[in-house]
Amino acid sequence: MQSIGERLEEARKRQGISLREAAEATKIRGEFLDAMENDSMDIPLEEVYLRGFLSNYAKFLKINPAKLLTDYDAIQISQGKGGKEMQRDLLGRMELPEKETLTDAPDLNRNKYGKTKSEDADWEPYLKAALFFGGAILVVAIVVLIVKLILPGASPEINPGLRDGGTMAETTQDGYVEEEITLIAQDDVTVTVTQTSDNSPLFSGTLAKGETQTLTKRGPVRIGFTEGDNLLVQKGDQKYKMGKPGVGSSTLD
Repeated sequence: MQSIGERLEEARKRQGISLREAAEATKIRGEFLDAMENDSMDIPLEEVYLRGFLSNYAKFLKINPAKLLTDYDAIQISQGKGGKEMQRDLLGRMELPEKETLTDAPDLNRNKYGKTKSEDADWEPYLKAALFFGGAILVVAIVVLIVKLILPGASPEINPGLRDGGTMAETTQDGYVEEEITLIAQDDVTVTVTQTSDNSPLFSGTLAKGETQTLTKRGPVRIGFTEGDNLLVQKGDQKYKMGKPGVGSSTLD
């Protein structure tokens, strides 16, 4: 089974695209793309940016981004137990343990029912595999629960007045307000915008100085940025600063 990096690299080369061309098209730095293709996820960025870059690169290469992120999440959960040194193996494949080899001495290898120890051991790999997958499913469920309970309220608000600012649109059937916001780059800045109601990404990329990006959102969004001083967000007739320099994130209703 191919690793995430191998899938990305093979798709790029199959389309005859160089790393430089991919970086220019996706607005993702070339060294980040090279690291992802080499299964090195130790990129000095927050998790929200790394996931956004993976999704954008997969879309650019016509790879299913949802499947790629699902595989990435499974790897991250496994790394929490095995450490970073297991990354390349986990990105590639998982193998079941081989059956234990026992001696053929009849007196030592037979139990009270007359079966050999090797016969009793035949089911052990399957039991270990079932325990492994059961534990992995439990870990995923716990992580999802923690994310739902903690993350929606963890991001700081841009400022106390934002929740009442801007022009309100009609309420949609799911109970959220659908409206437009515009990202305005005062200088080069990498931005990610995620809809908090369903954690769906609305935008991920780098905006050059003077560039704008208009998005349609439903309800609150979480905005991540690499340089808060370089980004303004316009909602209705009002423009909002991110409130702090450097890397961070803010919530906008």
